[in-house]
Amino acid sequence: MHVELREIALTDGREIFEMIEEIGPGENGFLNGDYDMDYTDFPAYLERHVRFAKGIDLAPEHVPQTRYWLYVDGRPVGLGKLRHYLNDNLRIHSGHIGFTIRPSARGRGYGTLILGELLKQAEAKGIPEVLITCHETNSLSRKVLAANGCTLFEIRDGMCYWRKVLDKRNTMPPQPEIIAESRFIRLVREGQWEYAERPHISGIVGIVALTEEGKLLLVEQYRIPVKAPVIELPAGLVGDAPEFAGEPKEEAARRELMEETGYAAREMTFLCEGPPSAGMTGEVMTLYLARGLRREGAGGGDHTEAITVHEIPLEQVHSWLESRRQQGAMVDMRIYTALYFLTGEVEP
Repeated sequence: MHVELREIALTDGREIFEMIEEIGPGENGFLNGDYDMDYTDFPAYLERHVRFAKGIDLAPEHVPQTRYWLYVDGRPVGLGKLRHYLNDNLRIHSGHIGFTIRPSARGRGYGTLILGELLKQAEAKGIPEVLITCHETNSLSRKVLAANGCTLFEIRDGMCYWRKVLDKRNTMPPQPEIIAESRFIRLVREGQWEYAERPHISGIVGIVALTEEGKLLLVEQYRIPVKAPVIELPAGLVGDAPEFAGEPKEEAARRELMEETGYAAREMTFLCEGPPSAGMTGEVMTLYLARGLRREGAGGGDHTEAITVHEIPLEQVHSWLESRRQQGAMVDMRIYTALYFLTGEVEP
């Protein structure tokens, strides 16, 4: 079997025209808008796309793109598109490469062949890392991409996002780009990922506080994003004000416990740390166990908060949470992490 990938040329003839016609309007995200042109229009089609490959006469939202034909044993069987670089729209919807096989030649592995040849062309053009998208339900394309060594790194809104590194020496990690920023929140894009961060903090602390009487301290406040009161562990931000810059996390935990519950702790012991929402933010929460509690204040939070403090006997926490849930409150799941550390088990 002789396989050849040919770049579009002004000398292409009727066999290419007939393949474009057979492919039709396209499917699974691949667009073939010129499938219904007359053969008299074919020379203008070739001239137009040769110019596009050179970056000439492009619409503002378009990038240079080269079309290729896959020939097998002298017959054109596939159409491929290679975009020389990406803009924001292409990063979401199309990626660098699109391809299709004419219906009369399908089922013979030509999809794997054309993608392999297009990847070679991308490397020859100096593209260090290729992005390719396909519909989540397009199982055939997913197999073709995997067979060519592409890596699936995200599925979002019904689309699969694949990448393949072509030249590891020249591949630079994506640089963070600030999309928007307000007083407290910053929205960042890094490669294909968008996430939020709070630029003026150095961490988050949560406190598992158990009184000498065996009661777990919980706090309740109305949370605007979920439009409901939420039952939570005492928690707060580290270094979120100029006067707290550089404070140790343990000190922040003591401060937040006093501020929200009115209790001071004789001992503050590290339990664990990890990301509370790794797909949304890079923040990491550190959880402490507070012992030797003594009440020294009223609690309730600062002037911007309206916090209610609950002291619940440890053996009644599950039933109390269920009761509050039935009354319309929501429960922060980190409470169950606290129960695991305190009792070694969590009820379903």
